[in-house]
Amino acid sequence: MAVINVAEEENKNDERINHNTDGFVVKVRGVIATKVNGYYYADTSNKVSIKFDIILDGETRVDIDQIVLKIPLNLIFKGECIAEMYLDVAIIAGAFTISGKFTTPGKWVLDFDCVNQSLKSIDSDWKLSGDKITFLV
Repeated sequence: MAVINVAEEENKNDERINHNTDGFVVKVRGVIATKVNGYYYADTSNKVSIKFDIILDGETRVDIDQIVLKIPLNLIFKGECIAEMYLDVAIIAGAFTISGKFTTPGKWVLDFDCVNQSLKSIDSDWKLSGDKITFLV
């Protein structure tokens, strides 16, 4: 199960319901990718997708549905974010799917703090916790 605690400072006043992401699957070119040394590998021409269920108390929240938004991935160089790229998100019956293509080579990171900011922008009453997902492109 992929679980992290979102930064405490930001969560002090955030009373949204926290949901865990469980058993996410990363695909590159439609094939399930394997994490190697902490990274998923892709090329700039590869379509990638990340899919997971939205979990609360061990159950998928199928009532969370029909949301479409964009979320940022950060391009990291020497520990600093130097660019952002936005991928599409669709949520259907509790399944959260992120998809798109990388535009630039580098170390791209999906951080659930950024996902939660996107959810907050649409007045979501819930948020997610999960491990950062890192791609080397």
